[in-house]
Amino acid sequence: RDATRPAGGATSVRVTAVLRLPPFWCGIAVATAKDYWGETRGPAIDLSRAIRLVFRARGEQGGEMIQVKLAIAGDKPYGDSARMPVATGWLRLSRDWQRFELPLRAERGTPRSDLRRVITPFAFVSDLAHNPAGEVTFFLDEIYFVMERD
Repeated sequence: RDATRPAGGATSVRVTAVLRLPPFWCGIAVATAKDYWGETRGPAIDLSRAIRLVFRARGEQGGEMIQVKLAIAGDKPYGDSARMPVATGWLRLSRDWQRFELPLRAERGTPRSDLRRVITPFAFVSDLAHNPAGEVTFFLDEIYFVMERD
């Protein structure tokens, strides 16, 4: 948690990663239960009515690059119903808060992926190839889903 300059509320999430050592990348995934990766039965969220994932992000210096994903555990027996993750491209962050959206529907409103069962609703990755300085610090805030109306 970081209270220095959140986008909204009292705090934001601060992430610092050193990327100079193997495997030269880092990532964190939010899961529906502690240490749950879909190997056994467990809780899931139905995001089949989600239109988009919205979040705010900023870099400490500006120029930091991250990628945001959801539904990353589709290869597990009780994992995400989507076989492949839904992901942004690589996002270049500025020092100021930026609002990002990950569309979860195609142009005609059909779902891009099967999101009836999601155990990993938010994840990010960063790597040395996109952050050649070898270290990255960035902030995330106001992460939410926009749902279709009845």
